[in-house]
Amino acid sequence: MRANFGFSIIEVLIAIVILSFGLLGVIGLETVSLQRSRAAYYRTEAAVFVNNIVAQASVGDSDCRPWLLLAENILPQAVLKCALSSDSYKISLCWNMHLADEECISASS
Repeated sequence: MRANFGFSIIEVLIAIVILSFGLLGVIGLETVSLQRSRAAYYRTEAAVFVNNIVAQASVGDSDCRPWLLLAENILPQAVLKCALSSDSYKISLCWNMHLADEECISASS
């Protein structure tokens, strides 16, 4: 009687199915990672943006109009609410990513 060496077709198919599920999991993790990375990037951009407005207000410039168009170019569906005066400021910047909740960042004095 001859001994059989190697793998049977069932073993190979089961290995392919297990590998496929593993690859689908890795692809799903990569997608979530990219979404989280993009959200973190937008939060950082918003924080820097609001910080720049506060710095501008601290030197006495109380005009928000130049910042309105810039906010729309930096963040998706951005809405900037800005009230600056010589002694106080209130700034709120909100944006909405595709298929995600609205996020906001604000500063006031």
